[in-house]
Amino acid sequence: MAAEDNDRLHAELDRQLAEVRTACDGLATRSGLLFAALAAVAAVLAPRINPAHHEMTISGTVAEYNANSNTFATVENAAIVATDAGGNDFVVECDSSKLGNVQSGQTFTAKVTVVGVVNAENTVYGGTGVPPDFEASTFTVTG
Repeated sequence: MAAEDNDRLHAELDRQLAEVRTACDGLATRSGLLFAALAAVAAVLAPRINPAHHEMTISGTVAEYNANSNTFATVENAAIVATDAGGNDFVVECDSSKLGNVQSGQTFTAKVTVVGVVNAENTVYGGTGVPPDFEASTFTVTG
């Protein structure tokens, strides 16, 4: 009698495990199809992403100019530390030919994309900070 109950119990357990296995196989299949569909959509849309859409225009006053050095330039070969109208410091990087002979105290506008933040020491006012870092595609001295 006990052997017969054990056989029925094992048969029921095998049946339930088969159901779970079938459900897992279906889930794995759907997940694989979803990833394949996402990869296809990404392949179609990726070339349409235009970095120029993420550009913004900023303006500020030059506090420090550092040409041909990577003291605080992380992407390009020249950078300035600038201050906006609210007194906030930020870094603008671009090729030194675009910066020209910009001087401290001059105002400017630039079309930029965000690079990130940099650890910088302000040699004009002292102290350290983590100002935003921008890469400029255009740089125009306005005053």
